Amino acid sequence: MTSVYNYYISMSVPARISTQAYLGSVLAYNFWSSYSNSKMYLDKFRAKKLTANENRDIQDEWSAVRYGASFKFIERFFDSFIWPITLTKDIVPWLVLTLNRLPEVEHNTTS
Repeated sequence: MTSVYNYYISMSVPARISTQAYLGSVLAYNFWSSYSNSKMYLDKFRAKKLTANENRDIQDEWSAVRYGASFKFIERFFDSFIWPITLTKDIVPWLVLTLNRLPEVEHNTTS
């Protein structure tokens, strides 16, 4: 651990700042994804819209939230490290649709 700390201290200030920003974004990505999935399963539990498999694992609100937080955890964990790369696949479709909107049709209403 000391060698990691010494390496970190020896880095330039911009490199340390970018490392902190990157690691902070990894934590934020995991936090937000876990929160979203937990809320989704809590809402599904309250609305009684769980599948048969989910009903087997979820008995109350606490277990619904825990199930949501652990849902696809490994996938979310690895995605959090490569999000700068996958951001492109998420942004490009939005960008294409935004820049190439169909012209809005004017509706003439006469009264």
